[in-house]
Amino acid sequence: MRPIHGTDRGWLLSLGTRRALSACGARTARPLSWLVGLLAALLAVTGCQALQRSHSATVSGSHSATFFVFGTLVDVTLRGVSEAKAESAFAALQEDFRRMHRDWHPWQPGALTRLNNALARGECTQAPASIRTLIRRSTAMERATGGLFNPAIGKLIEVWGFHTSDFPIEGPPPSAAAIENIVAQKPSMINVEIRAGCVASGNPAVRLDFSGIAKGYAVDLAVDRLRDMGVPAALVNAGDLRAYSGGQSNWRIGIRDPAGGVLATLLIRGDRAVSTSGVDQRYRKFAKKRYPHIIDPRTGYPVNHVVSATVIAQQGIRSDPAATALVVAGPGEWPAVAAALGIDEVLMVLPDGSLAMTPAMAKRLEDGPWQDRATRIVELPATSLGDD
Repeated sequence: MRPIHGTDRGWLLSLGTRRALSACGARTARPLSWLVGLLAALLAVTGCQALQRSHSATVSGSHSATFFVFGTLVDVTLRGVSEAKAESAFAALQEDFRRMHRDWHPWQPGALTRLNNALARGECTQAPASIRTLIRRSTAMERATGGLFNPAIGKLIEVWGFHTSDFPIEGPPPSAAAIENIVAQKPSMINVEIRAGCVASGNPAVRLDFSGIAKGYAVDLAVDRLRDMGVPAALVNAGDLRAYSGGQSNWRIGIRDPAGGVLATLLIRGDRAVSTSGVDQRYRKFAKKRYPHIIDPRTGYPVNHVVSATVIAQQGIRSDPAATALVVAGPGEWPAVAAALGIDEVLMVLPDGSLAMTPAMAKRLEDGPWQDRATRIVELPATSLGDD
């Protein structure tokens, strides 16, 4: 997520997550071009203690910081605040991101791994309020997408070797028998129950992995925090992005082209979330074949019939899983799924380089490279659940 054309008003929305130098929640000021190598060396020698809090004030009066959490870089830019208030806000966000990382990480020791271990033993165990929220919202999204989005398939993600931050993965895929064994047990969020804060499941195949929704929820919580602190305008970009303003300024967002460069730019007015899910960056490769990290819960196998899906919604906790579900749905099914979710701003990049998008997204995109692509404007079916 780097500024486009050197301006703090342009941001590049990455497809998928970026590899982080650290998962300890440290942050540093932008620019990062020279800093990445230095931080890697510092971390190798001294660990997280080597990183100090800092932020940069731009010429336009905004303040920016970058955090290293969730296996990705989280960029935050604030407008309309003093340097002291920006530093206070960044310090609060750093603590929030550390807590989220600790509680939600799908394979490092923490609240979620403890919960998954308890579920495997058939026990009911307490879980933080944030995890209970992720369970409830994930269950609703699984129902709304007809099972295309399903965070209960953590065992499938693990057997494919995708519980890692080191991509690409080299080596053969899991055996068909191993995949079929998990799929046959039909792990589902519908199998997960919450009783007075206690979480349980009657299906031993359930393993929770919120990778397809956690970053969207994280940017929502970050925005809530900044608003509570009186920040009038901010952009939070964790690969899933949310921006808001008080009506005096807008945010120009760049959508990365999987082939390189910027595919399109759009203007965010008010408060919106933008999420992109794609298959071009995180994958396993073996015998000249790629196996992307996005898995179809119905088959247990990675999907490659869509390169990326970009979705705009009111909240990141909605746009993030919606983008994943549309990638799984594929070229034929995505319009019906988008309509069922009540999401009318969608951009799909297909394997042949062509584009498919809704009329609402076509109206939002500014003139740019996307206009040189073969593009199909797709009207959505009438059915809608509403964008809450």
